[in-house]
Amino acid sequence: SLEEKKLLLEEAVKLTCANTILTVIFFIKGTLSKTHFIDILKGFPEAIDVFVNYLKRDIANGYPKLIKLYQSLGKVVDEGMLMLTNAYQTASALKRLENLKQCLVFFSQHDSLKTYVPHVTAQVSLLEKQLILETQDIKAEKPILQKFPRTSIPGKTLSDTLFYCCLYHGQELESSEASPASLRKNFQISDRRYAFTELQARAKAGDWEVIKQNLGKKVSFFPASFPTFSAAKPVIAFDVFLETAVTHNAPQDVQKYVASYMPPMERYKVACNLKLYHIAVEAVVELKDKTLAQELKELIIKAYGSDSPLLVSLNVLFE
Repeated sequence: SLEEKKLLLEEAVKLTCANTILTVIFFIKGTLSKTHFIDILKGFPEAIDVFVNYLKRDIANGYPKLIKLYQSLGKVVDEGMLMLTNAYQTASALKRLENLKQCLVFFSQHDSLKTYVPHVTAQVSLLEKQLILETQDIKAEKPILQKFPRTSIPGKTLSDTLFYCCLYHGQELESSEASPASLRKNFQISDRRYAFTELQARAKAGDWEVIKQNLGKKVSFFPASFPTFSAAKPVIAFDVFLETAVTHNAPQDVQKYVASYMPPMERYKVACNLKLYHIAVEAVVELKDKTLAQELKELIIKAYGSDSPLLVSLNVLFE
């Protein structure tokens, strides 16, 4: 009878043994209608958790059953989250987009999930843009694509997509789907994040002369967000910019040019931290600080030996 099977499940739950609980669940499921099975299961949250975990072990085959279980139990949030997880794990980008759109419809229909609608909407928009980029760039023959072979973009993060657009499509107008400025506008990317990403892309591409020519200009070459060093507070800190220059092997004249915007003491500290001793020497000479000069002298000898040409300028301070 129904009551006996309910008591059987109750005793199994008391034993707190997952295998025993599953055995009883399968027995009840196989001997009752779906309605009666769900009615009994609803009274035992522990049994539900065990059954859900079982279905999740083989999610490829268990997904449809788990969706139906959540529907029967009225677990709308769990159903929605499972749909979203399944969408993210879908290998095909086109199928993933289709699944995300289904999630968007489902989430929009339930108040308990509407808070996630903006997130899913953004994911749909991003993937749509990525698919456009993929279709466009897979056939493209731009020199930058030859110099830096691209990887498939669908499924990448917003940050990765922004870097991709800055590197391969940095010169395109905002009206272009591939333009980083378009991505920035559509996804409300902050000035700092945009500027930092564009800097990384420009540095990787080796556009140092273009960067150098435009540093400090009131109207930067880089659309509205690139660090204008004439400003009191640039979007990107000087030390971050200089570190990027070093990381991407910028010519020494570019490194010096960037460092020249820093006050001497800040320039000295940053240069020592990055082991840019040629810049540190110039800062110490400007400061005329013998204590710093002695400190720097020891660093240079340790790094390059006592016959380093860098020591000539420092020794002037001790004359």
